Amino acid sequence: MHLREPAHLFVEPDPDPFSAHAMYTSGIEHVLSQLRPLRVRGQVKLRVHMPSEVVTEELEHEIVPALLRYCRAMIDANRREVLSLRREGNRALFKGLTFLAVCVLLAFVVDKLPFVPEYWQWVISEGLFIGGWVALWRPIEIFLYEWWPYARENKLYQAILNAKVEILAEPDDSATPLSPPRGGNPAVG
Repeated sequence: MHLREPAHLFVEPDPDPFSAHAMYTSGIEHVLSQLRPLRVRGQVKLRVHMPSEVVTEELEHEIVPALLRYCRAMIDANRREVLSLRREGNRALFKGLTFLAVCVLLAFVVDKLPFVPEYWQWVISEGLFIGGWVALWRPIEIFLYEWWPYARENKLYQAILNAKVEILAEPDDSATPLSPPRGGNPAVG
């Protein structure tokens, strides 16, 4: 990845369409977008190219801890989101089960009404059963599916946490971009 300054690793830079390495997202978002379609196994190598006047010996010692803090904070935020989803799922499950119980009870009552024709008893009781089960849709969706994106993103942040980071100086803005990785461990640059 090519950055004009270290802050662009976390902050979206002003777009420069005249640059050969124009970035329209923050560096970390760029890394995540490169890793998302991959099945990350092993250690990731993160190459950060910056202008030579920006690169100092201390820069790597500043960027790596900042990257670690950022990834840990994002993992923690995602864990809190999953906990919040679980709480929402528990509330939705309670409401859904309560509604299902009411629907089953009403369906039982409708089946016992002597003045309602049998066909309508069947239609109403089946409708109540279906409505009761539909009320469980949201908790099932939360518990089965909604937490996946957070878990997947945490795996990516964990891969970045364990990444080998290289800060490379480039003499000017005309350097050629890196070719995409082929096989082996993914390299994001």
